[in-house]
Amino acid sequence: MIPGAARLALRRRRKAMIAFGLSATLALSVLGIQSASASTRSRLALSLNPDRSNAVRLDGSTVKGKIYVFVRNSKTLDKVDFYLDSSSRTKPPVRTETDPPFDFAGTADDGTAVPYDTTKLSDGSHSISVVLTWSNGTTSRRGGNFAVANSGATTTPPASPTTSTTASPTATNTASPTAPNTTVPATPTTAPTTATATPTTAPPTPATTTQTPTSCLAGGGVAIGNGDDAQSVVNAHAAGMTYIVEAGTHLRNFSVQPKSGDRFCGEPGAVLDGGRSLASAFSGGATNVTLDSMTVREYDPGRQGAAIQPQSRASGWVVRNVSALHNGWAGLLVADGMKILGGHYNDNDELGIGGNAATGILLDGLDGDPATIDGPELARNHTLHEPCGWEAGGMKWDVGQVTIRNAHVHDNDCRGLWADINARGALIEYNLIENNFAEGVFYEISQDAVIRYNKIYRNGIRAAGWYWDAGILVNASFNVEVYGNRLSGNYNGITGVQQDRPDSTPPEHLLDNLHVYDNLICATGGGGHPTGVVADNGANLDGRDISFTRNTIQSSPCE
Repeated sequence: MIPGAARLALRRRRKAMIAFGLSATLALSVLGIQSASASTRSRLALSLNPDRSNAVRLDGSTVKGKIYVFVRNSKTLDKVDFYLDSSSRTKPPVRTETDPPFDFAGTADDGTAVPYDTTKLSDGSHSISVVLTWSNGTTSRRGGNFAVANSGATTTPPASPTTSTTASPTATNTASPTAPNTTVPATPTTAPTTATATPTTAPPTPATTTQTPTSCLAGGGVAIGNGDDAQSVVNAHAAGMTYIVEAGTHLRNFSVQPKSGDRFCGEPGAVLDGGRSLASAFSGGATNVTLDSMTVREYDPGRQGAAIQPQSRASGWVVRNVSALHNGWAGLLVADGMKILGGHYNDNDELGIGGNAATGILLDGLDGDPATIDGPELARNHTLHEPCGWEAGGMKWDVGQVTIRNAHVHDNDCRGLWADINARGALIEYNLIENNFAEGVFYEISQDAVIRYNKIYRNGIRAAGWYWDAGILVNASFNVEVYGNRLSGNYNGITGVQQDRPDSTPPEHLLDNLHVYDNLICATGGGGHPTGVVADNGANLDGRDISFTRNTIQSSPCE
């Protein structure tokens, strides 16, 4: 989404052909039963020992110093190509191994793994991906995201959430696909009345990532009164100033382009009201701006704009305890490295939060307590009820990396959380996502995501049919893991869809390297297939790396 750039919504029409020829593996996976071939899939593993002992999954780990990365369970493998920080494999492999064991840094003469020195990498998020060539000539792909913390953190297994922050070139937003015009219903799979696997265990406690800060008002600052022209006040001072936004309603006089380092601290009851005559409350290219404790309402930025809309490269904004309500189009557009802590993004004409090409975004709570949903609330957006296929609902973003946790996403008149057009490195966890008109989570023509430990209830109210309107839908995307989620009362459970999606390529938008496991899926609606995958373009999904394992499915609710 590019503020101020008018574009037509492209309504793509898809060929109405469903591939009924799913493999036995996929057919069994719909019921949460794992086939023998799926059970022997290789995985990227991490050890701190040269003999590869006590290995854990690489994905989600935090590491320092020397590590040992290898492909676990390597029988029938002929070759492994390793890629570092190139999940789309646009760069050459950093290493190719043709003999087991397949070690990322190579194998010593005595058979032990050669260590990889992580001090070669900057602290932060990185990824290793591999292309596996099997003895029968077929290939498949794996990937793992990890964090390097040589500044002092200890190596930890993947209970600590980690995602990639690799940026990607700007892409033009387009509409999401509509369902095929003449949908032939897939063969229904009736949800059994008893569980098909061991029920999902309680998710681990996430690492504390935010702390309750001291009051933004504590240090004092320059007052902006109800009757002041806010931009004039800012123009009169140097960059890096703290401004106290006084209590009461600032009506049609608060539209500011901050200077870098500025802080705007609202007194209790501070309301910025654009009266539907001002485009935005905050905008521009300043960096490291803080907005704290205020309500921003009734601004009218125009199509694909927002009441709060810094430029996408205006890095380092912190938006804490802000309510963006009843604005034209969106409440907030994200920028690089933005932290959105708490707050409410509700009742806006089209979107609560939007983003185009910005990366390194965090939506989280005001504290680190996972027992409280105190992250941003995104509710009742899309009040104009325009077609849902353009962009609408709780949050939609593309290209960049986003982490969303502890958010309450509910009652939006479209999708709850929607990634589109080469989004990558998403981490969506510990959220409550409920009562949204379409999908709860929609991951579309994108890559490299972890969707875990969410509670996803009663989404897909419109009941559009086919495999749409699931609690979680992965559409023509790859390198996606979905695990530990609890779903109940959604129209469909967890679904994957393959379509012809040449828009915004490369990479090729394939439903591949999709792993759905350890989820509890309860009481799906009229879709008739609680979880599974399908293609509408005749694609053969048999050779894809797609697995549904250890999922529990039951007909009764589990909220």
